[in-house]
Amino acid sequence: MSVISAGLVGEALRWLLQLDRPAPRRSDEEIAAEVVRNYRWNFAVFLLEGAAFWFGFSFASANTILPLFVSKLTPNPLALGLVAVFAQGSSTIPQLFVANPVQKLARQKPMIVNLGFFLNRLPIWLLVVAALLATRSPGLALVIFLVGYTWRGIGGGVVATAWQELFARC
Repeated sequence: MSVISAGLVGEALRWLLQLDRPAPRRSDEEIAAEVVRNYRWNFAVFLLEGAAFWFGFSFASANTILPLFVSKLTPNPLALGLVAVFAQGSSTIPQLFVANPVQKLARQKPMIVNLGFFLNRLPIWLLVVAALLATRSPGLALVIFLVGYTWRGIGGGVVATAWQELFARC
């Protein structure tokens, strides 16, 4: 990666994570009052977000639905095994590497919303593309599926620590 493109990536991350926009300084009493004031809203939003996540995730179960989908694309047992590996490892391993930098962020929400869009939400559309291509081109569908599923898993792992921190604060 050249110095110019590395600089552009760094600037894009600074903008997405809003690193130049520090969190306001507040006392413990102000934070406690804000938690009480926003409790009902935060509870409702996190409840709906969790319900929507698990509802959607039930259509992409790594134990049943996805292995069945992959088995229709290829008889290769390695591809089936990759689904299980990606399901477990892709979302947990990145958390080991991002936990310390996320802890140092003044604000977690920009990471969840902005970076999460590109790392976690956008690759889900590759799964839809793979399903649409499955009957015409199973090999291409398998590649697109594995790329999208891995990308989503790694992205989810990158964003998960910030999400858990925000959830704990709310």
